[in-house]
Amino acid sequence: MVPMLAQTNAIILAAGKGTRMKSDVLKVLHHVSGKPMLAYVLDAVHSCAPNIYVVVGHQSDDVRSIFTNNSLTFVKQTEQLGTGHAVQQVLPYLQNSTAEHTLILAGDCPLIQESTLESLLDTHCQTKAAATILTTHMTDPFGYGRILRSEHNHISGIKEQKDCSDDQAKITEINSGIYVFNTSLLLNYISQLQSNNTQKEYYLTDIIHILTDNGHTISGMITDDPDEIIGINTPTDLAKVNDILLSKNNHIA
Repeated sequence: MVPMLAQTNAIILAAGKGTRMKSDVLKVLHHVSGKPMLAYVLDAVHSCAPNIYVVVGHQSDDVRSIFTNNSLTFVKQTEQLGTGHAVQQVLPYLQNSTAEHTLILAGDCPLIQESTLESLLDTHCQTKAAATILTTHMTDPFGYGRILRSEHNHISGIKEQKDCSDDQAKITEINSGIYVFNTSLLLNYISQLQSNNTQKEYYLTDIIHILTDNGHTISGMITDDPDEIIGINTPTDLAKVNDILLSKNNHIA
């Protein structure tokens, strides 16, 4: 059973310029099968959360002019200092929210399905976890953060490709970058994020380690369709997602 709508916030990260797209158009405004990729993410989220916060940065006025739904709250990230920093910009709104859960995902994953997000929220509620991560298995997981699990099958951490040992690199379960957090715990721990990495950015993935270090349970839900979590970062990714959508639309027809 999906949590009551009033109990869920959603944060969509859409501030990045997307320089690898090699275009003057903001990444999340590139069209996929006829409409901006961000529109697909908003469609998937709307049934799950009434309180939707869209973090914008580059070309924020363009995003606001295209998406005029009154249910959206736009939050400006003036400097792009990582995913954790983006979420921190929404804290003033979360502090005034009574919603028990907060869904976080990027605006560049247009294949994500409403039903998958609903199942993720269900899993989060049933496991009473501090955070729940949407994961999937990939035949070739190179480049993705690997999911580390404990002997009790709880998620114990996320290991980025560059930091994987040989054994960890063989793990096929990967992080989709889509999460549900207990809102109060998110508020309590997100200030502990640090930027002591080569990019000098605040990574949202680090809060998973912070939560586990403080004794909190992290659960995961595996989607059987790896295509759902494809993030569009390059023109090649865009073409791939267009092909997938075209194929699905033809199959439905």
